[in-house]
Amino acid sequence: MTNPKISIIIVTSQRYNDLERLLISIREQQYVDLEIIVVCMEIDEKLSELAIKYSADLYEDSGKGICYARNLGFSKSKGEIIVYFDDDVTLPTNYLVIVEKYLDIPGVSGFGGNPIIVDENGIPKKRGLITKIIDKIIWKISQVDMGTVYTESPIFVDALWGSNMAFKRKAIMDTGKFDESFYHPNLGEETDFTLRVTQRGHRLVFDPNICVLHFTNFTNRGLKRGQYEKLLFGMGDNASYWRVKNQRCGNLWLVYQIFVGLSWSIKTRNPRCLPSLFRGIRRGRYRGRKALNASV
Repeated sequence: MTNPKISIIIVTSQRYNDLERLLISIREQQYVDLEIIVVCMEIDEKLSELAIKYSADLYEDSGKGICYARNLGFSKSKGEIIVYFDDDVTLPTNYLVIVEKYLDIPGVSGFGGNPIIVDENGIPKKRGLITKIIDKIIWKISQVDMGTVYTESPIFVDALWGSNMAFKRKAIMDTGKFDESFYHPNLGEETDFTLRVTQRGHRLVFDPNICVLHFTNFTNRGLKRGQYEKLLFGMGDNASYWRVKNQRCGNLWLVYQIFVGLSWSIKTRNPRCLPSLFRGIRRGRYRGRKALNASV
């Protein structure tokens, strides 16, 4: 039996409805030469049913984090092209055809589409002017070009968005594993990995016209009070670790994180959000310095 051309790796945190919505959009692709690998925290009856229904291979990461799960998925894959998806996205029907088209271009080793943040009804969420300006300044200062909404045509970029990213197997083999020190699936781990891909001479393409719907809506998901605090702790930890490890952004990123934490505190009326964020920032800074010292 020949190996599939494309291996799809999905890391899920038992979000059954989100996962099935993605699996349906994969089944509707204009592409059949593929395998689907789902990595979860814990295999249960519902996930087993979904894996059988959509012909997916199911593996368990025992809650060791998104980077460990992605590395595990890659170790089980057989395809020439590796595609990573968040479990809460859906795809245009020609997505995999376009991935193959781009990665057949000589010199192109990776591809990513444009993640459009939508609510549970698939309606795009409006981003405020201040948020757009801050985002643009942050990425300019960090010297990381990810394209996003700031271009209207396909361009080469430094890094890709983790919600949808595809690579030639060789690019991943050259780069090595995702850094498993990024414990939280909130920020930085995909940027860290894709930056290392480009630093090894591989080129990545971002196409803003290939839109992937990303169903990210924390309020409608009904997060409990303590879950917001945990999420912000993880955001601060990951972002500070990334900032120190990669020596980018400086204190501007810290200002941005505080802005996010403050806005969440106001939106959720939870005064514990900011302290949780600061604890994460301190922890990430410590881990980043430790990683830098170890690499010297």
